[in-house]
Amino acid sequence: MSDKVALSNDRALSEAALHESEERFRVLFEQCPDAVLLLEAEPPWRIVDCNPAACEMNGYSREELIGMPIAQVDPTAGNPQVSREKVEVLRRGGNLKDDGFHRRKNGTLFPIEYTTSLVNLGGRELILGIDRDVTERQRAYEHLAESERRFATLLSNTPALVYRCSNEPDWPMEFLSDYAEELTGYPVQDLVTGGISFADLILEEERERVWNAVQAAVARRETFRLEYPIRRKDGAVRHVEEHGQAVYDEDGRVLALEGLISDVTERKRAEERTTAFSILGKRLSAAATAAAAARIIATVADDLLGWDAFALLLYSAEDDLLYPTLDFDLVDGQRTESPPGGPAVPPGPVSRRAIAEGPQLLLPERPSAVLEGLQPFGDTSRPSASLMFVPVRGTGSVIGVLSIQSYTARAYNEVDLGTLQALADHCGGALERIRAEEALRTSEERFRLLFEHSPDGVLLIDPHDPEVPWRIIDCNEAACRMNGYSREELRGQPLNVLHPEAIDSQGFAEQIERLRIGSDKYDLEHRRKDGSVFPIESLSTLITVAGREMVLGIDRDITERKLLEEQLRHQAFHDVLTGLPNRALFLDRLEHALARAGRRHESVAVLYLDLDRFKLVNDSLGHDAGDEVFRQVAGRLRECVRPEDTAARLGGDEFAVLLEDIEGQSDAESLAGRILERLRPACEVGGREVAITTSIGIAIGGAGQEGPEDLLRSADAAMYRAKRTGKARYEVYDPAMGSQATERVQLEVDLRRALDRDEFQLYYQPVVELHSGKIVGAEALLRWEHPQRGLIPATEFVPIAEETGLILPIGRWILRQACEQSKEWQGQGGDGNSFVVSINLSARHFQHPELVQEVSRALAETDLHGRGLMIEITESAVMEDAEANAATLRELKELGVRLAIDDFGTGYSSLAYLHRFPVDVLKIDRSFVSGVGRASEETAIVRAVVGLTHSLQLQVVAEGVETDEQVRRLLALGCRLGQGYYYSRPVSKEEMGSLLAEGGRLTGRARV
Repeated sequence: MSDKVALSNDRALSEAALHESEERFRVLFEQCPDAVLLLEAEPPWRIVDCNPAACEMNGYSREELIGMPIAQVDPTAGNPQVSREKVEVLRRGGNLKDDGFHRRKNGTLFPIEYTTSLVNLGGRELILGIDRDVTERQRAYEHLAESERRFATLLSNTPALVYRCSNEPDWPMEFLSDYAEELTGYPVQDLVTGGISFADLILEEERERVWNAVQAAVARRETFRLEYPIRRKDGAVRHVEEHGQAVYDEDGRVLALEGLISDVTERKRAEERTTAFSILGKRLSAAATAAAAARIIATVADDLLGWDAFALLLYSAEDDLLYPTLDFDLVDGQRTESPPGGPAVPPGPVSRRAIAEGPQLLLPERPSAVLEGLQPFGDTSRPSASLMFVPVRGTGSVIGVLSIQSYTARAYNEVDLGTLQALADHCGGALERIRAEEALRTSEERFRLLFEHSPDGVLLIDPHDPEVPWRIIDCNEAACRMNGYSREELRGQPLNVLHPEAIDSQGFAEQIERLRIGSDKYDLEHRRKDGSVFPIESLSTLITVAGREMVLGIDRDITERKLLEEQLRHQAFHDVLTGLPNRALFLDRLEHALARAGRRHESVAVLYLDLDRFKLVNDSLGHDAGDEVFRQVAGRLRECVRPEDTAARLGGDEFAVLLEDIEGQSDAESLAGRILERLRPACEVGGREVAITTSIGIAIGGAGQEGPEDLLRSADAAMYRAKRTGKARYEVYDPAMGSQATERVQLEVDLRRALDRDEFQLYYQPVVELHSGKIVGAEALLRWEHPQRGLIPATEFVPIAEETGLILPIGRWILRQACEQSKEWQGQGGDGNSFVVSINLSARHFQHPELVQEVSRALAETDLHGRGLMIEITESAVMEDAEANAATLRELKELGVRLAIDDFGTGYSSLAYLHRFPVDVLKIDRSFVSGVGRASEETAIVRAVVGLTHSLQLQVVAEGVETDEQVRRLLALGCRLGQGYYYSRPVSKEEMGSLLAEGGRLTGRARV
């Protein structure tokens, strides 16, 4: 029993010892500084395990190495036969130690020294390999193998200072490589024997730290590695890294210090850049303005690059200008910030290249050579060592230019340029953010201002509140005033509180779907707090606020608009001046009346009224008086008709009456008689009596007959017959009138096209000296050569032209043609330029405001002197507004134009006005000339007119001279000029030209 217990104890002890041994092996395995690999003992000799040093040395992770054939990292293990021979050696109890190469994961080869042995772990035969990277040792061997010349060349070209010095406080130098001069700026000789200590180059505040670190490493007989700043001969500070160790004698005394000193300034700057950029984003994210962002960039640029002058200018591509945002410069050794908001300047040549091409690095002798267009920027009185311009980019475009310059010996390089561009890129992102935030703030402020100050009511509504349907979240003051609630009363209420009729949930859901498609605009009614209802126009839009769907409702009180619409509807169907139904309403009622008459087999009558000579009222008394006459006529019409009848104003001086339920034509004629009688008394307007009569046309309609427009047109035709047969009477329509009216309408249509188709002609009737027959002028008379009807006299179409306004363009055409002919005939048929062509101006053309300009333009364009043109105006037309017409006559007279009053004696001119008109000629109407010698009254009138012209020093022309007797009598009365068929009918311009070419004299015989 005791033996069993002892055996059990021995086994336990053995297992514990084994476990302890394995644990110790694992610790050594993991912490060994050399690479340790456990391999299978058979091809392909896969790696079973490896320690961290193996992973680091070969560039693989442990997971990647385990299971990998050793040949993948050891190219020399690729021969299976050689590998088997080595394993047999190991099995015989030997170890293998040799040199070789490994291939890292990135493909690079490096030398190793390895030792292999065979081990048994857990009954499994494995190969234990310990590898050491001997790259440094290999390099050392290679260096030792080099010749002295090769070594010296290597020292002179290496970018590090190789030294040997005494371990004393000033570290006297025994040896320095040539790189020392490049690093420190001092010649090597000055540093070795020239009295300049290397310790003096270390910045004073760092010297003690460096000395203590070196002495501590020497005391521990360790190599030392440290970084510190030195100051070059030119004052520039550089950062160096020193790797060194002490050299000892046999007794352990320090003989010297040896090592390498490398310039790591750029690396330090890169580290500083990395640190600076890591916190730059956070600092820029807090900047609220462009100037604040620029100051942060300026600070970081100073830390990383150093500058004496800094500028950030924002660029506007739209106006091609740079706007100063931040500008620093040295003034008496102090950096001074220029006041913001300086004047905008166009880009200079360098900044323009930066905008178009990218970063620019310059080393000018003086900055003024490149800073054109960027003043004030930098001190142009001092040379600049270097300067850089980089673009500040936004999304898709350049939004500014960033520039720094140095007045010291520091010269920026391409790395610095990249650093500054990186800063500019950060700045661009910040500026874009600031702009977006400013735009958002502006938008929010604008929305809030619009919300609060909108004259319309604005409601913000939550349509998805599960407890309060369409809950009002907010509203503006206008909504409160409109609905009679305070803001506190409306907030939280359902929208239905404002609606007279509640909308159910389905209605709200349907509206939401409509709003998701687009805005919804509609009219509805709101209920005020006091219960009153008023109409609104509501525009609803679906918006998103903080991720939630909201409805923005804009309500406008349209009470006034509704009232206005009612008024407009009334005005649309009623005459504003008289209050009578207008043409549209009259036709609508006529259409319904005809429909009823058709069903009942009854008749209706239409009376069409046109006031006689109403134009004289407007022209003589003014439009206000005319409007008053219309109102009085409308009132009298209402008195004449029954309540069921319709009296309407169709437009201008035209009225109409609709009679329903009549027994026949006699009812209509009876009403027409009453209207004529009721309008007979004069209207009193402004203290004056105005006599008004009307012409009436009657048309009867009924079942199965013409439509409303046709019936009205028939009444119109009858009215025109009444006017032509004496006015102040009525006529009943018969079909013959329809054809006449149709002919007149067609004539009006053709007349509108006649001018464009060149269908008008001017005929000329000579004006002659009665005693000699010499032609001294001609009167231009208008004719219309109609393509179907032939030559139409003016008496047929001129009245239509007057009514339609076509007389104005026709008159301008006559004026131009007459001027051209007068210019052509100057000097023919008379003395010098005394030949005159006269034209007749209608009253409407004479009163046109641009008449004088038209005459002046025609004279100028035809190069005709004003005395070659005579303008004739009838006596009645010139007297309609004597004062205004006198002014127009004076303006025409200033152009040199001759003026004549036509048909003198037939109107109602006042002799008191006549002497005030600057006229040259009075033309005696043919009605007086025809009675000369036969009737004493006409002879007396002619004698009086001739005497009047002599006293006023005017010329007189007798019209309608047709007999030899008339010529003798006119000469005896003192009349010297005349025109008429006795001498010549109106002739074409060609015939007139022939008369002048034949001598310009006419004998006393008519020319047909």
